[in-house]
Amino acid sequence: MSPPGLQQERTTLAWRRSSLSFAIVALLVARVALLDDAPVLGAVSLLAGGASLGVAVLGVRGRWTMPSPAEPGYTVLRNGTLPLAVTAVAVVLCVVVALLAVRATT
Repeated sequence: MSPPGLQQERTTLAWRRSSLSFAIVALLVARVALLDDAPVLGAVSLLAGGASLGVAVLGVRGRWTMPSPAEPGYTVLRNGTLPLAVTAVAVVLCVVVALLAVRATT
């Protein structure tokens, strides 16, 4: 059995990795937007950067407000809004990358 609080620490580290990957994708999309002079991609990079910041803030906020597993009523995910937001942003970024790939081949 793992020590108490270890699961919360792993979850926090996972959210940090997610935030870092969003930030990297935002920078890559911004670079492509600058090179191709594409304002739509610039807006997408701003959205990805905002998502990165949001994931970082909500991940830290969730870390400090999350109850202990020993407390009654403890649930791993209190609501599904953060995973839903992360999934939505990831899907949008995948679509943008797919569109860029199609555009590059034509």
